Amino acid sequence: MEGELDLHYRYTIEPRSDHVGVGWLLRFFAGEEEVGGGIFAVPAHDPVECMKWWNRLNEDDRAYWLKRAIEPAVAEAFNVYLTEASFTDAETMAHAWLEDHGQR
Repeated sequence: MEGELDLHYRYTIEPRSDHVGVGWLLRFFAGEEEVGGGIFAVPAHDPVECMKWWNRLNEDDRAYWLKRAIEPAVAEAFNVYLTEASFTDAETMAHAWLEDHGQR
């Protein structure tokens, strides 16, 4: 359409600072203007949910998550899992937003 700007849509996903809570900050941009986004917090550690998660994993998956943890402990592995799941949620929303704006 004549007179309409051809905007470039993009997003960023940045870690949230520790003092506001662990997780990710998703920001949407149209050109250089920020036009929205969202916060994807990592849930607080719940020992019951942690053990349910752990008990559902097979041996290979347990080894995978323990290797990704800072310390080889179930709670640390669960935290890594939650952090990555939160990032994946942010990425999924970002890709849907880009598709809604004809960018994918």
